[in-house]
Amino acid sequence: MNYAVPHSLIGTLSTHLRFVSHVHDLQIDFDRTKHLSRSSIQTRQTERQRLVQLALRQRKEAEAQAEAEARQRRLIEDANRKAEERRRAEALAMEAEQMANCAARAERKKQRALERCKREKDRLVKQKILLDERRRLLAVRKVEAIRLITFLLTRIQARHDAIVAERRAMRLARAEQAALEAEAVAAVASASVVTASKPLLTTDTAAHCAGLADTSQSTKPPTSSPPSAADNSVAFVDDGQDRMLRQLLKKREEHLRMLLLKKHVGAIQRRSSNSPPHAAGRIGRSARSDRYRIITSPPVMVLTRTTMAER
Repeated sequence: MNYAVPHSLIGTLSTHLRFVSHVHDLQIDFDRTKHLSRSSIQTRQTERQRLVQLALRQRKEAEAQAEAEARQRRLIEDANRKAEERRRAEALAMEAEQMANCAARAERKKQRALERCKREKDRLVKQKILLDERRRLLAVRKVEAIRLITFLLTRIQARHDAIVAERRAMRLARAEQAALEAEAVAAVASASVVTASKPLLTTDTAAHCAGLADTSQSTKPPTSSPPSAADNSVAFVDDGQDRMLRQLLKKREEHLRMLLLKKHVGAIQRRSSNSPPHAAGRIGRSARSDRYRIITSPPVMVLTRTTMAER
C-alpha cells in the first residue's frame, strides 16, 4: 500500500532524523499511528478545506472591510475635497468681493477726488471773479479818490489864492492908508515948522505951492522971469523942509515895512504850526514868495512939493 507523504512532513522527519542521528540510532516503525490512512487523510483534507474556507472567508471579510474602509476613505476624501472646494470657492468669492469692494472704493475715491477738484476749481473761479471785482472796485475808488483829491486841492488852492490876494489887498490898503496918514502928519509937521521959522513968508509959500501945482498940471513950461532973491530964500527953506520930510517918510516907511514883515512872519509861523505836514512846503514857499514880494516891493510914493515938482 503506497502512502503519499507530504513534503512538509518529509522535511520535518529529515530534520528530526538529522538531529537525532547525532544522538543515537533511530528505529522507526513506519506509520504506526495510521497517519496515512484514508480517514486521517480525509480528516486532514476536511480540516484543510475548513481552513481554506476560513481563510477565504477571512480574506473576503478583509477585502470587504478594506473595501468598506476604502469606501469610507473615499467618502471622507470626497467630503474633504468638497469642503476644500467649498472653502476655495468661498475664498474666491471673498476675494472677488474684496476686489469688487476695492474697485468700488477706488471708484468712490476717484469720484470724491473729481468732486473735490471741481469744487476747488469752482472756488478758484469764484475767488478770481471776486478778486477781479475787488480790483475793479479798488481801481474805481482810486480814480474817484484821485478826482476828489484833485478837486479838493483845486478848491483849497483857489481858496488859498483868494485868501492871499485878499490879505495882499488888505496889506496894500493898510500901507496906502498908513502912507496917507504919514503924509498928513508930515504935512502938518512941515506946516508947523514953516510957521515957526518964517511967519511972514506964508503968503509967498502958498503962492509958490499954487505955482508949482499949476506948472505940474500944464503941458508946456511957463515962460516966466528969473526968480528973485526972496524966491531963492523960499526955495532954500522948502528944500530943507522937503529933505526933513523925506527923512521922516523914509523912517516911517522902514518902520511900517518892518511891522508888516514881522506880522507876516508871525502869520506864517502860526499857519505852519496849524497846517498838516504835507502842506508845510507849499505854505513855506508861498510865505517866502510873499516875504520876497514885501521886501522887494517898491516904496510908497508920497506926494510932496519936491516930488510934485519932479513929476
